[in-house]
Amino acid sequence: MVPDSEFQCPNTKRSEDDLPESLKAIARELPPVVFRNWRRWRDVLPMAPGSVANDDCLGIGPKERIFVGRVCGYPKRSLLEYMAEKTKVLKK
Repeated sequence: MVPDSEFQCPNTKRSEDDLPESLKAIARELPPVVFRNWRRWRDVLPMAPGSVANDDCLGIGPKERIFVGRVCGYPKRSLLEYMAEKTKVLKK
């Protein structure tokens, strides 16, 4: 597994340094694996776990997932890649 310090999104060619400041702040708050039933999900992440689950089901969600029993989770790197693809930064 690639350490977070060497994080690079393969599809978007973004390193963690290239992420918008908002995603960098989110990355600092996330655990190594973010499960959908994580209590702080709605406090830290700007999208609902159900929305990520729907995209995952459609094949456009995070690239990797981990199951522990019936609970699905996403590695931090994979979730950040997904969020980088879904994020638009508007400039005036």
